[in-house]
Amino acid sequence: MLRISIKDFTDTNWDRGIYRREAAFIMLDPGILSTLKVGDLVHFPQSGERRIIRIWQEGSAVWVDGPPLNSNLDGAPGTIERLYKNPIV
Repeated sequence: MLRISIKDFTDTNWDRGIYRREAAFIMLDPGILSTLKVGDLVHFPQSGERRIIRIWQEGSAVWVDGPPLNSNLDGAPGTIERLYKNPIV
């Protein structure tokens, strides 16, 4: 299991590392980003399990399925866990 910290970043699009309009987050450590793949399953303490659907390497951001995340519940300084690594991608 891999623990991932969410970056504490806020601007017009992001709130405490959580995207305001879609289910996405910014990783604190961009080095870990290379270990994630589309299809991996991650777990948010409050929002539960989500599957990775898109990765933006340059911005250290990851999109997951489902409704937008709640920055008050899942945002920085929160962490998530990768539960399942997709072996196909």
